[in-house]
Amino acid sequence: MPGSEPAATVGLVGLVLVSHSAGLADGVAELLRPMAPDVTLLPAGGDDEGGLGTSFDRISAALGRLGSEGGVVLYDLGSALLSTETALEFLDPDQAAKIEIVDAPLVEGALAAGVAAQGGASLAEVAAAARGAGAPGSTETADGAPGSAEHADGAPGSAEHADDAAAGSVVTRVVRLRNALGLHARPAATLVQALRGVQAAVTLARPNGSAVDARSLLAVVRLATRAGDELEISATGPDRQLAVARAAELIQSGFGELDGASPVPAGALAGAPGRAIGPLRRLAVTTVTEQTAGDPGAERALLADALAGAESRLRRGGDPLSQAHAALLSDPGLRADAETALGEGWSA
Repeated sequence: MPGSEPAATVGLVGLVLVSHSAGLADGVAELLRPMAPDVTLLPAGGDDEGGLGTSFDRISAALGRLGSEGGVVLYDLGSALLSTETALEFLDPDQAAKIEIVDAPLVEGALAAGVAAQGGASLAEVAAAARGAGAPGSTETADGAPGSAEHADGAPGSAEHADDAAAGSVVTRVVRLRNALGLHARPAATLVQALRGVQAAVTLARPNGSAVDARSLLAVVRLATRAGDELEISATGPDRQLAVARAAELIQSGFGELDGASPVPAGALAGAPGRAIGPLRRLAVTTVTEQTAGDPGAERALLADALAGAESRLRRGGDPLSQAHAALLSDPGLRADAETALGEGWSA
């Protein structure tokens, strides 16, 4: 209910999450809280009666609770944008000047923005993090070629290269992941926060693989790493030695998930009911799916029906996990990729 959220945290940019569904807005906030515990998260979902729609009063109340550092607004659909813009027009001009509406995927944008805000980023930096959340995360190392930094002699895990006399020198170190689930969302967020304020461009890559920006939560998660994987940390810039040392220390420590510590934050939701304990067996089962289609229009209709059905089932689930997954189905980047594939003759 409006007015029930805690007061804004002094010094940190806040987030307002505007959605046509109260459950979706609350679910995104719940998903983000373990990674941004000190950031003011203000869900503004549903209409005045709690049904599907948007509410001028709910949005206005959320905007009014932002602190002196202002806030970033993320929304799910175009009419939510219109409602937010209308609410902004009724605010004091000085207050409205500290609020920025960002066009980004709601779930991914909120995760990226929340991690940036937790690290003390400015309003412009938090907004930029949200905007970049829907873009591909691959980047190149500073000299233009992934993995091009030379290594000094030494075994994997301790190799470094540094030439402080050269302005564009690269420091590189290879480390091995120790935590069972690798760089999933929580440790990735910890890494992003640890690099906040360090004056260096930092990338992560599997050895001889493509590099990603170590400050991009989604890009780091997309590496899909697991325990035992090797990662190459590279950095350029004035604080390159510090950046590599800080990232390596975190990775080698296991992000606090070793020695029996649970990698699942308190209050996490199960993906399915019940519990099973036992050995995992991988079955050699092959599923054959027809990849080409003769009529792209018919395939588009099949895909649209499948998306609508899946989204409807997820939204009926009611829990934050289902609501967050329903939002992912609306990801414009994923839908654009699907449209491209359909245009090339692939099946739904």
